[in-house]
Amino acid sequence: TDRKKDLAEAKRLTNLISNQDASKVSWLQDSALLPWLDQLELDSDSDSPAKLRSAISGLAPTTAMLPFGHTDLTALVRANQQDDLADAINLTRQLSGDRRIFYAPSKGIADRQTVSLLSQQGISTIVSNDFLRGNERETTAAVSTSASNPVLVHDLGASSCLTSADVDDSSFFAAITCIKSEIGMMTAESPQNSRTVLVLTPTKWKISNERLSALVSVLSDHNWMQLTTLDLVAAAAPADNYVASQSADPRDFSRGLLRQAQNLKTSTESVSALYDDQELAAGFTAARTLGYSDLWSSNARATEYLTENIALLNEYLNAVSIQASGRITTPEVNSEIPITIVNESDRSVSVSIDLTSAATSRFSAEPTGIIQVDRGQRVTVPVEISLVGAGVVDVQAQLIAPNGERFGEVENIQISSAAYSQFARTLVWGAFGLLVLLALSNFVKRRKEKRSLETSAR
Repeated sequence: TDRKKDLAEAKRLTNLISNQDASKVSWLQDSALLPWLDQLELDSDSDSPAKLRSAISGLAPTTAMLPFGHTDLTALVRANQQDDLADAINLTRQLSGDRRIFYAPSKGIADRQTVSLLSQQGISTIVSNDFLRGNERETTAAVSTSASNPVLVHDLGASSCLTSADVDDSSFFAAITCIKSEIGMMTAESPQNSRTVLVLTPTKWKISNERLSALVSVLSDHNWMQLTTLDLVAAAAPADNYVASQSADPRDFSRGLLRQAQNLKTSTESVSALYDDQELAAGFTAARTLGYSDLWSSNARATEYLTENIALLNEYLNAVSIQASGRITTPEVNSEIPITIVNESDRSVSVSIDLTSAATSRFSAEPTGIIQVDRGQRVTVPVEISLVGAGVVDVQAQLIAPNGERFGEVENIQISSAAYSQFARTLVWGAFGLLVLLALSNFVKRRKEKRSLETSAR
């Protein structure tokens, strides 16, 4: 199960962190790691999460952080999703405290706009020599500038050697041979000059503690090479300035993914306002940010994940509904009709009701204020309406969250006014009375004419 896999991953990370020399291995900690660990502790009785937490707390206080869930910041910039980019950065800052934040895009490929924007935010980008020089074997200073923006540069050729080091023994041996060869060739280029080479391990690397220890041991056993820390490397001044040869990330977000992310954001805002629960909103904001992770195997899988979270939010929204009679007759032109709000959730909600109709010349309704409904309760609210003219008007009733977003099923109501029926009745009786008066008048007139004739005949 996923929980078993998570617990196994927690054990592996604990072994890695606890048994490595901090002067030879530097960690880049995903800022989503501790929230993941919090959830794992809630869902499991195992002591693995607690042990990992203890190991993490033992890391140097200067341990650098990565964007939340490996957010693909480059793709966000390219998609012009400024609000979501700001949310990802803010979330990362909240979880990173005073620690330095590095952005390590996939294959070290960012774009100039992203590097510049992050640099202004105090976030350092780790790019590849292939990104800067167009060649993964072009020896490049580990600290350089890209179009005047300071960057760290990892050697893609040497880093790629580690891709399969966690597969089996033969792959691990090949990885060691490869990386020693790459570093050896760099040294041979200029034996008299020292240089710093940054080797970045793969994002999804599943190396065991034993193999990592063996790798570190092999790389340490040379008088012409010395392992150092990321802190010391990052503190150095840039050695060279380059204009990146590559200007684009090979991965862009699909329209479907961006659409679902926006839908999730809107639904999150509605639920947050409806339930007045900022913690709930923060959880779904984090989920939306994870949808932008570069760890997803495809845009389709990320979109599916966002859709699953939208379904969870809809459960919160669907717990609140409205009920009303399908047919209502009002006694006057200006009247009140009863609408019932049903709250089947386990929390209090704040909501308002909106009545609309296509017959805008005949129907209008006063908007209700915010109505609070306690958990598991029903509240009937009088809604002021105005209906002009005879006949039935189709009206739609819908709930509105405090943030102004409509949600839930639309309740269809047919409304008519009795005031015009009474008026029509009055008109009929009035017309009947007038006819009677006219008949009486004609009768009296004929009687007078008859008497006048009889008098003349005498």
